[in-house]
Parts: sequence; structure tokens; C-alpha cells
Amino acid sequence: MVNRFDVEEAFKQHGGFENIQCISRHGVEATVFEFEIQVTSLDIEYQLKLGSNRVLRDHPSSVRDDHHKPKAKDFLRNIRLYRIEPKSCLENYRTIQDPSKLHRDGRNLPAVLSRLEKNDDLRESIIEWLELVVPGLETVQTQTERLTGSTALAFKEAGQDKWFPAHFISEGTIYLLSLLVAILDRPPVGLTLIEEPERGLHPKAILQLA
Repeated sequence: MVNRFDVEEAFKQHGGFENIQCISRHGVEATVFEFEIQVTSLDIEYQLKLGSNRVLRDHPSSVRDDHHKPKAKDFLRNIRLYRIEPKSCLENYRTIQDPSKLHRDGRNLPAVLSRLEKNDDLRESIIEWLELVVPGLETVQTQTERLTGSTALAFKEAGQDKWFPAHFISEGTIYLLSLLVAILDRPPVGLTLIEEPERGLHPKAILQLA
């Protein structure tokens, strides 16, 4: 809650400090609690100390110059956890057309890829990786479905003129495409976590991705 809103707003949405403070073993109410976050790779240090009625200390500190150091709240907001499910990408893409970021199970993959296609470098990187890991696959692009207006995936194999819809492509290829989107679309400050990234991939493909 705190990483989405400021501390005071988080208090309000939970009914005030008295609803989130802890009770010690002896039944004495704690009047102050604090925590500290350190991200050594980015030189971020964030300290927060809370009292019964107010924030006693809420500030980032860093050894970097103030104009260049990342903000702890930006890092926290950009922690992304993925457990990609290829079936969700194939079955549920019409229900989520949000292109802002990939859903944790990948169900809005076509919408996000449609946004990334507008960046020439990202589009070329995705196609190059697919060609490297999936022999015979020439390219992938998004298309608008005539009946629903939804954004869908279309693939083209080398030597073929016809485009194939996603349900004709292996789940491993859909999974690989989802991984590439999750990795290449990460924010400049944050952390991207992918559960079991090797699932459904050929061992050689895993080595290439690593």
C-alpha cells in the first residue's frame, strides 16, 4: 500500500495507525516501529519510522549525488513478478487489452507487444531472439481481429507467405515470446522476477537466454 500511495494515505485506507500497530507479548501497545530498505546494487537506502500519529522519519538516503540517485519508491513500485502461463496468453488475451505492462501470467501479451512494436530497436531484438531460439520462425507481429477489435498475435514461418494465428504455434514459443517481452520491457529502476523461466524450453534455448 505504501509503495502505491504516500504513507498518510496508506494509513487512512487502513483506518489509521491504531489498526496496523502491533501488540507485544506482554500486551503493551507499541508506539513506534521502523524499517529500513537497502539496495546495495543501486546505492538506495530508505528509512521509515512511524509513530502513533505521524511519520517520524520518511526519507531516502544514498551515497550518490541527489540529482542522480534513484528513488526508493520507484524501485518498490517497479518490482514485477511473473509466472507465465502460455494458455492464458492464448485464451484470455481478449479480456485484458492493457498495453502498459505485461500481466503476471502473460494474458495481455498481444497488447503489450503491440506497444513495443512501435520501438524499432525492441521489435528487432525480439524478432532476432525468436529466430535464434526457434528455428524456422521468421517473424511475429500483432494484428487487429475484425470481429472483436482485439489485438492478437500472428506468426510467419520461413518460406511461407501465410500468417498463422497464435493457437497454431507451440506453447513453448508463446512462453519464450512472453519472457522476451518481460525482460526487454523492464523499467530502468526496479526488479523483474520470473518464476521457473526454464519451463517448456529446450536446454539450448535456456543457455541462449541465460
